[in-house]
Amino acid sequence: MRKKILFKNWGEEWLDKKRLYIKESTFFLYNTNIRKHLTEYFGNYYIDEITNEMLHLFLKKLIKNGASSGTIKNIITLLKSILRTAIDRNLINNQNFKINSPINKEIKQLSILSISEQKNLMKAILENLNYKTLGIIVCLNTGVRVGELCALQWKDIDLKNKVISITKTIQRISCDGVSRVIITTPKTKTSIREIPISTWLRKFLKQFHNKNGDIYLISNNTKPMEPRIYRRCFYKFLHDNKMENIKMHTLRHTFATTCIISGSEYKTVSTILGHSNINTTLNLYVHPRMDDKRKCIENITFILK
Repeated sequence: MRKKILFKNWGEEWLDKKRLYIKESTFFLYNTNIRKHLTEYFGNYYIDEITNEMLHLFLKKLIKNGASSGTIKNIITLLKSILRTAIDRNLINNQNFKINSPINKEIKQLSILSISEQKNLMKAILENLNYKTLGIIVCLNTGVRVGELCALQWKDIDLKNKVISITKTIQRISCDGVSRVIITTPKTKTSIREIPISTWLRKFLKQFHNKNGDIYLISNNTKPMEPRIYRRCFYKFLHDNKMENIKMHTLRHTFATTCIISGSEYKTVSTILGHSNINTTLNLYVHPRMDDKRKCIENITFILK
């Protein structure tokens, strides 16, 4: 006879077993989405009572409540995994659950700095050169994420061989109203990478080099600076220098776009950025210019003549 189990109990059991195989940050994300969304909606139903109609109504509720497409995608992926495992455990029939994340119709405009904006930014940095502004230079020249930058220690920076090793990141995780900062492995396996240091960047790093490898680059301390604190420092720096307010991630976009425009191979850029798939790089940064498209059309015309 099939075991009867409430969704809320199955969700806890599923998460408890999953905890052994996922990162701590992923566990807290799963835990938050299960408690805040899935258990709230399905909690008091038996797992074998869930139907496609209920899934559809749940999705409509998420959309109505204004959840972002990214949040909805994460929740739906999580729900599918929980239901698939329940099928494998013979808790529910092997039915074909149909629930898909809504298509994101928003076209996001990629924010990058123009050449003149980059020059103005560098001018302001050179007039206020310190450990924190050094971080901005590193971002512009390597494309590292802010969490990766905050986790950089001098032992990760090989000035002799001109290589930066990205092996960790810093992030704040929260669960049941309690949050804390953790140092963990980067976003994906491909985010663990080595990035070459240009001769130009090396001269700045040499100015601040610390022989104590446990010192963090931008905090100049054995205690790291949290990403949200560093973002505040960045925004204050922009404000104090009467510059337009931009997101820190714009520095990463600017680096990637500059690499592509300069003719770098897409795979190389993807590897430096730590993207898990080259398609991510292509979709974000590779947009044929009109001259390129015109040349393509003319080549076809030449062949047909």
